[in-house]
Amino acid sequence: MLANLHLSSFLGWRDKAVTIYKVNLLVALWLTLAYNLPFLLGVLTSIAGPIVETIFLCLFLLVCLFLLNYLLVVCLNVKRLYKPCLIILFLISSILLYSSSTGKQYNPSAFEMSQWLAGTGRFITFGFAINTLFLFLLPSFVLMKTELRWDGFKWHTLKTIATILSLCALLSGIYHIAEKPISPHYNVARSELVNVIPAHFIDSSLKYLHHQYFEPAPIFTILDNEPVLAEPTLHKTLVLVLAESVRAASFGATHLLDAKHQAGQQNVISACDTSAMSSSQCIFSLLSRTAFIDHNATHQQNVLDILSLAGVNIYWLSNDGSCGDICKRAKVDERKLECDKHPCYDHELIDLALTKILNTPQTANQSNLIIIQTQNIGSPLYSRFYPHTYASKKPECKTLLVSNCDRAELMNSYSNAIKYMKYVLTKANSALNNFHRQHPQVATSLVFTSKYGESLGEKGYYFHGSPKAVAPSEQLQVPLLIVDEQLPHNCLSTLNTQLSHDSISHTLLGYFHVKSKVYSANFDIAAVCGEQLKRTKMQANLAQHTH
Repeated sequence: MLANLHLSSFLGWRDKAVTIYKVNLLVALWLTLAYNLPFLLGVLTSIAGPIVETIFLCLFLLVCLFLLNYLLVVCLNVKRLYKPCLIILFLISSILLYSSSTGKQYNPSAFEMSQWLAGTGRFITFGFAINTLFLFLLPSFVLMKTELRWDGFKWHTLKTIATILSLCALLSGIYHIAEKPISPHYNVARSELVNVIPAHFIDSSLKYLHHQYFEPAPIFTILDNEPVLAEPTLHKTLVLVLAESVRAASFGATHLLDAKHQAGQQNVISACDTSAMSSSQCIFSLLSRTAFIDHNATHQQNVLDILSLAGVNIYWLSNDGSCGDICKRAKVDERKLECDKHPCYDHELIDLALTKILNTPQTANQSNLIIIQTQNIGSPLYSRFYPHTYASKKPECKTLLVSNCDRAELMNSYSNAIKYMKYVLTKANSALNNFHRQHPQVATSLVFTSKYGESLGEKGYYFHGSPKAVAPSEQLQVPLLIVDEQLPHNCLSTLNTQLSHDSISHTLLGYFHVKSKVYSANFDIAAVCGEQLKRTKMQANLAQHTH
């Protein structure tokens, strides 16, 4: 019975072949519905908007996915390759769907064979067998048993080209028409794009192959082979807290460190970018902010490489993923929060990681850079960033769809998140002060900044991630806070030099007194403050002599 099963029998065409054009439509529909339901459900769950808006969005996504898959299938309309290519596509799609459902999403840039092999046990399950049967074996069998009817080569080629051009024009038109009304939904649900099957797999793989084999590989640049500590017996410990989505205006309106914990000096600096990865790379890169390109930065030493070679211990404490390429070459002790059964909050980095490092005996006898990467203040559901006990301002915005919250609710949630950030910084500063009291010979410092800012409705902009060329100032102006007794009093707060993320790397090198050819005192905040203090004293002395 199964031997006679083919697609034409389902459609009432038992005694004749099915045209390739009808099969294209059916396969595109199958790819859309069979493998993309998790994506659709993920988007709709995230947005949780009004019922009419939700239905409209669902239909819109279905149409777009169908057209995208139809375009993909039409591109495979080569007679001898059609069935083998689709069967391979069914296999890949079924594996990707099951892998995503078990928490392992496809990412070719972060792919490591050892990790993949170590996790293959998740495929040896009854669920994967059922998944393979219904999503790979059955559709492949039906396709193989179906007799296809093709037009002549010339006519088929013309039809295929015309269909591809029409679909591209239609998708482009839909994008331009729907870009503005759909962009808020995209901003809150873009993390779900990794679940678009098989489009994400094909797109990511092609980009990876292009990057690996077709882009000219730049020669890795060694900026300094022999950096050294100018004062190796002078031990220092600096804690650098890196946040995300903290805008300078909101930070400046809130006193993040109480006087009893130690006053800090604040200023506003220009961020490298409005996205996490680029800004992170730029902060630790020794390229200037204006000359920064991701690809170039990953092919030369960064400040962590220089500090590590000089003998500074580096710790990376994270509640927001790995440090990735930034820590690729340097000797970095990376520690991440593991929260399988409860939400991870940033103060746990202080309690479980920072305190442990500071209490280790050898810490007082070495120079240490401790980087704390806090969780992204997720937009616009800022209320997920902090425990409920910090929800002092209510009502809060409780949905990812910003159009369902008024500005007061949105601002309340964001203000609560900043209040919680104050608690995290105060806690980190207290831990440093306790360490300094126990080891007064060790100089300590706390530095805080944000990778990028955040728009909260100004001029119609929300969230972050706008292209740098058009990004509003709220996304590019971020706070800088330094708590350091050695820094001239009130210098940072009154510094009249335009500061940017360029200052971070050179300030770190200057703080640990690293002798290196890459160091520039013009970007070292402590050095600039020292020069400003000298000029102020000279002007004061000159004024006294004049009178």
